[in-house]
Amino acid sequence: MTVQTRQPKFFPKQSGNKIAKGAQAGDFQKINSGAVKTIYAKIVANQEGALEVDSTRVLYMSNTLLGRMELNEEVEKADEIRKILKKKIGTAESHIQTDLVRKGEAVEAPKAIGDLDDYIKKSNLSLSDRIDIAYQVVLGMQNMQKAGYVTGDAKLENILVFREKGRIIVRISDFGKARELAENGISYVNGNPRFTSPEGVLSYKGEVFSTALMILRILEESLDPALCRKLTVAIKKGASTIERRGVEGLLLRNGRKNKKGIAGQLGYLGRYAIDKMTSILSLKQAKQEENILHRHIDALCNRYFTKSFADTPKNRTVLHLFALLKDMTRADPNKRPSMEEVQSRYKKSFTRSQTVAASKRKPTRARHKAFDASKPRPIRTPQLMRTRSLPT
Repeated sequence: MTVQTRQPKFFPKQSGNKIAKGAQAGDFQKINSGAVKTIYAKIVANQEGALEVDSTRVLYMSNTLLGRMELNEEVEKADEIRKILKKKIGTAESHIQTDLVRKGEAVEAPKAIGDLDDYIKKSNLSLSDRIDIAYQVVLGMQNMQKAGYVTGDAKLENILVFREKGRIIVRISDFGKARELAENGISYVNGNPRFTSPEGVLSYKGEVFSTALMILRILEESLDPALCRKLTVAIKKGASTIERRGVEGLLLRNGRKNKKGIAGQLGYLGRYAIDKMTSILSLKQAKQEENILHRHIDALCNRYFTKSFADTPKNRTVLHLFALLKDMTRADPNKRPSMEEVQSRYKKSFTRSQTVAASKRKPTRARHKAFDASKPRPIRTPQLMRTRSLPT
């Protein structure tokens, strides 16, 4: 007698934690979707026999041939990155999501609690938490380059958030537009230009610029949430409206375009059809953007020294971080630090829990005047003070 195996069914997304009507254990329920991929979670029975969505693993699927090709390519890139980093950093946390497993035409991966863009806006994170998360992003971007890759589409939505052993861990994901690239090589931009460098090409120094914008987005939501709201730009996308907050809104207000370049519009085939991309900004515009970004960084620095952060003692060594962000957002890519320098300088600027105060004296009126956001001035970097080390 032949026992027929029931094929799993796939159900649409439900509100809240509801399970789709008619679903059984072993079926799958949609939890999210993107331009190429749809994300499903398996329906399982808990100890009481009640049905719930699996909280540990998800399944990525695509209904198109090109989408399945991109998923397959992502797995291959993740495998390659994991093998290279195993030789270079051993078993240390890479902050890159390389745990991708083929399941027929689908790909299985650990389930995240969300992406970093949503997480920093909706979670009540302390400044020290944000400092740690931003440092993890730096480590992930650095390890991508150690593996000989650039992300190709650096943005907070492509960084996943996990909770492991009571700590928040973030990992770079979505390798659909990641490119293997030599240290001094360049390639065209196929992703969204929101966090792209002004020269409009993929490069190691271009990814340094993108990393700076992501760090700013992470920190500014705590440093000056009112400014983030003030700079918000609403963008129509179909029937919905998307908000670009903080530094993203600032760039859009000052000439940045929200649309992809030609290669990005062609999508998956664009990488085979186009070899070069022109700058997304002229040299003059790039320099103007640099000045705008540096004034924004000065304003955030001012807020750090005038706003009270119970979890983060004031420390003048933090000036090194703001000076680093300015160097990372130079219009001239040759004047930007390498990602290795970024990691080293960031690590010296902050610690996870507590920094050593540079001075016990109360700030004088003259000191606060130097950080007047209405009259931005170049940040003067003092001699580096001793701090505890961040985890590597």
